[in-house]
Amino acid sequence: MRNKNGIALLGIVAFFALVAITATASAQPAENVVWLEPENSSVPGYCNTVGVEVWANITDPDGCTGGTLNITYDSGCANVTDWERNTDAWPLGTWNSSVNGREWITFSSVFNRTGEVLIGTLTIHCISTSLCTTPLIFDEGSSLFVESSTEWRNGTFTCEVPEPDLNVTKVEVNYDAPGLGGRAIGPEPGPGVHTECNNISAVIENNGVCVLSPFNVTFEVDGTTLCTVRVPFLPGEFNETVYCTCSWYPMAGDAFAINVTVDSNNEIPESDETNNT
Repeated sequence: MRNKNGIALLGIVAFFALVAITATASAQPAENVVWLEPENSSVPGYCNTVGVEVWANITDPDGCTGGTLNITYDSGCANVTDWERNTDAWPLGTWNSSVNGREWITFSSVFNRTGEVLIGTLTIHCISTSLCTTPLIFDEGSSLFVESSTEWRNGTFTCEVPEPDLNVTKVEVNYDAPGLGGRAIGPEPGPGVHTECNNISAVIENNGVCVLSPFNVTFEVDGTTLCTVRVPFLPGEFNETVYCTCSWYPMAGDAFAINVTVDSNNEIPESDETNNT
């Protein structure tokens, strides 16, 4: 009987020991985290820059007095042109950018920092004229001065390729006859009537980078093509007027729908392909 009670008591002690061990393990704080904000940054093309913040969430109960960052990237795609340390939190630190594709940064404070805190801001410059994406890596040597582990969340930087954006901003009927007030003219329907030609103009605009290749502008009335005008090029942020001359002979009283489409053969890659009409 004593043996059974002893076994039962031993089992209870072992059970409480297991509970105590489990409770102690679950009480461990989450690991510290360092990340980029935004994680995946981009600029619209060559010679543009963006600011990328470096943040830390310090969960170590003893806090953090500083650390080092060894950030690497593809120097053929990007270059870091500035580092602005958050001096309110980290009054001491250095920045070494002497090696292409590598930023060596130190930061420190006489006080222990906890919680979410901004370390500083990188200014990243696009140096590529073609599309490229480079990883932004917290490489070997990056560390927080803490006892617990740290998760390092890498990011990316992309140099995009800017594109043109062609659209039609104005269509005018009989631009050369102001007295008509933009109206079409024609005779009453009947045998042997003499029709009159009407002219149409359209202002096309490029809200993006320069278009160096030729493209078509098509004039239609009620779905019938009247003219196709070849435009050799169009500078960025520029507009041009194109003309469809003496190709339309309406009758009085006709209802009609005029449609002008720029890049009607889809020859030019654009940032917005939905606004060409």
